[in-house]
Amino acid sequence: MEKEQQLSLQESIRRKREADPKKVAWRQALAFFPLVRDIGTEMGNKDQAFEKVLAHHFLNQSQIPFVGFWGEGGKDGIDKEDQKYLEELLRIRKVIARYYEHGASINIILADKHGVFNGFYKDPKSSPYLIKIRAMLEENNIPSLSLNDLYQKHGLELPNISDPVNPLTPAFNVYEKHKDVYKRHAGHHQIDKDSHKVAYHYVRMRLNERQMLGQEFPNSFLLVNGTKMASQGLLPTSMPIIYLNVGPVWFINSQ
Repeated sequence: MEKEQQLSLQESIRRKREADPKKVAWRQALAFFPLVRDIGTEMGNKDQAFEKVLAHHFLNQSQIPFVGFWGEGGKDGIDKEDQKYLEELLRIRKVIARYYEHGASINIILADKHGVFNGFYKDPKSSPYLIKIRAMLEENNIPSLSLNDLYQKHGLELPNISDPVNPLTPAFNVYEKHKDVYKRHAGHHQIDKDSHKVAYHYVRMRLNERQMLGQEFPNSFLLVNGTKMASQGLLPTSMPIIYLNVGPVWFINSQ
C-alpha cells in the first residue's frame, strides 16, 4: 500500500510538472525552434535567446514579432531587388502563421538616419526611395517606423564624421577586431572617402543603437540583411538574430 501511495504521489507530481504552463511553453519553443532557425542562413542565439523569446510568446499566446531594417543606398525607386526582400518578409509571416495560430508580426525600421550618416541627404525625411518603400510596406500590411524618430525618442545622435579616431574607446576595440569587414561599409559614404575613419564612426553609430533596439523591441527577433561576420559586435546580444538570405537590397540597383 505504501509503495502504491508513493507511486501515486510521483504520478501526481509528474502530471503537475507537465501541466506547468511555463514548462509547456518551453517544450513548445524547443519544438518550434528549427522552423524559426531555418528562416535564415545563420543565427545569433546567445544564452538561448531564440528559445526564450518563443517560450514567452507561447506562454502569452501572442504574435511572434520580427523587426528588420530597410536602408538607404541612393536608389530612386523600387526594383526587383526590393521586391525580393518584400517577398521574403511575406514568406516569414506566412511560414509562422502556418504552424502557429497567433502568427507573426513584422516591423521595419526605415534607416533614414543611416542615409544622413552616409551623406545621401541632410534631412532624414527627404528620401524619395524610403517614402516609396514605406508605401509598399503599408500596401502589404507591414508597419514601418523611422530610425530618425527612434533616435529622437531615445536621445541618440549620429557620430560626427569629422571627429578623430580615438583608440581609447570601446568602439575602436570592436573596430580593430573586424576592421577589414567594417571598411566595406565605408565605401557607401558619399562624402568622406577615408575608409579607416568612416568605418570607425560607423561602428560608433551601430553600437549607440544596440541598447535602443533591445529596449524598443523586447522579445522580438531581429532580421539582418547580411552575414554574421559583417555585423560582428554591432548587434544587441540580448535579441535572437536571424541573418536572411536577402542582402542589403538598398545598395543593389537592378534597373
